[in-house]
Amino acid sequence: MKKNNSITIAIVHPNQNAYSETFIRSHIDNLPCKVIEFDGGIFPRRTRSADIFNLNSKTLNVSRIVRIFLQKQKEYPYFFSKLIKKIFQYYKVDAVLAEYGPTGEKILPVCRELNIPLIVHFHGFDAHRRSTIEEYGNYKHIFSEAAAVIGVSQKMCEQLKTLGCPEIKLHYIVYGIGDIFFNQRLPENTLPKLVCIGRFTPKKAPYFTVMAFAKAVKSVPEARLIMIGTGTELIDVCWQMTKMYGIEDKVHFVGVKSPDEIAQILSTSRAFIQHSVEAMDGNSEGTPVAVLEACAVGVPVISTFHAGISDVVIHEKTGLLVGERDIEGMAKNMVRVLENEPFARQMGEEAKETYATKLSFRNKYKKIMGCNLWYNP
Repeated sequence: MKKNNSITIAIVHPNQNAYSETFIRSHIDNLPCKVIEFDGGIFPRRTRSADIFNLNSKTLNVSRIVRIFLQKQKEYPYFFSKLIKKIFQYYKVDAVLAEYGPTGEKILPVCRELNIPLIVHFHGFDAHRRSTIEEYGNYKHIFSEAAAVIGVSQKMCEQLKTLGCPEIKLHYIVYGIGDIFFNQRLPENTLPKLVCIGRFTPKKAPYFTVMAFAKAVKSVPEARLIMIGTGTELIDVCWQMTKMYGIEDKVHFVGVKSPDEIAQILSTSRAFIQHSVEAMDGNSEGTPVAVLEACAVGVPVISTFHAGISDVVIHEKTGLLVGERDIEGMAKNMVRVLENEPFARQMGEEAKETYATKLSFRNKYKKIMGCNLWYNP
């Protein structure tokens, strides 16, 4: 997609090079405009190429004394905001895209002072985790002053409206998926292999996937489950469960994989598995990127009626869905695709055809660039 270098957007996000946040990296790399990246905390501390505090003090007109103070007191909000303001002015930033609600709240005062439009992109926990919502005052400042608010699922958009976001500012935009997934050949004559991709976190409930697979493998002993990802003590819980069920030779924990490797693994799998649930603290998915990647490759999705999953997976047509925590139902769905490769292939073909254009980067970024970017309440 051709870039419009006459527009400069600052993308601010908390986590530097988080392997699971490919959706943020895709914004940075593919938005059709000039992008300046800031990361390193809920309030950004770094540019993409250098620590903010190491930028030329003369260029930014920041005194040496203030710079020394900032190096020792990086959390001090007043001077930190002043420094970010000067950087935005130096780069002539036209708009700011804040990834996650908390980052949007933190960067809002700078945007207000400079009269720069702010777009806040919610992704999951920030819209649903009760403690986070309470900590940031139901995002009332964002909803009042931001130019636009983006939700990645219909359920999330309803949640944001319930919290107080005006409908005129709210945009439902599902994630874009890279060509590497669309360019994979449709899976054909696949082995009875299932793949699960994602961090081992409560809302993804990987232990429910292991429990369901332990039941399914009794009917299909040759079945295998590949679990891609890492994070938290839940990975050990899942490993212990495979030992308990006596299926440790059938479940493979392979760690973090690159997008290229994930696309290849998906293209040789019978189905993608994810048993997402609402966590105890209210945390929920947005629309899981791995679900979209599976659809783009042409792999049927076996998952739950949770958050944005049912927005993109059509039950009995592009995948199979059950209620949250329905282990028996998920196990039966696993058996259906493991025992019927033509059925799995048919659903995968339907998924790929359905989302060939809907999940493209081009469609995603045209929507972001047009989502009331210059709206001025």
